[in-house]
Amino acid sequence: MVFTSINGTLHGILQARGAWNFETQRSESWPGAHQITVHGKLHDGENPQEALKREIIEEIGIDYSYLLPVIALSSSKKTRVVSFIKSVPFFTVRQFRPHPGTGGLRLIREDEISDIKDVRKFSKAEGVNDRRVIAMFPDEIQTIKDGFAHLKG
Repeated sequence: MVFTSINGTLHGILQARGAWNFETQRSESWPGAHQITVHGKLHDGENPQEALKREIIEEIGIDYSYLLPVIALSSSKKTRVVSFIKSVPFFTVRQFRPHPGTGGLRLIREDEISDIKDVRKFSKAEGVNDRRVIAMFPDEIQTIKDGFAHLKG
């Protein structure tokens, strides 16, 4: 997950799901929901650092591998998902170019975490229609909490 500071306040950067998943060439599940930036499943034969570089390009749109090193927050062998944390200057965030198929980026402060809804309470096909609502999977909500806690030391 990528974080940035704006006027001294730490923000996490979320990515909204679009209606179409260009990687799978199918309708996106839970369109309008959010996910953390720069995390994902390991491909066969890929180590976490290689996955991170690939995910940076896929999710942010430009090779920001200079953001390395990062801290691996969590890794699940069962799902082969790894989550990372990195804080970057805000001017760097302004250069991010998420895939046009996404719903864009959204900033979240630590005090907004308690307002995040469980995405599983929404229709998988219809998703989240209210743009004011942030809905995510519980493991991603936990990654956000862990990231804020780690960065605040």
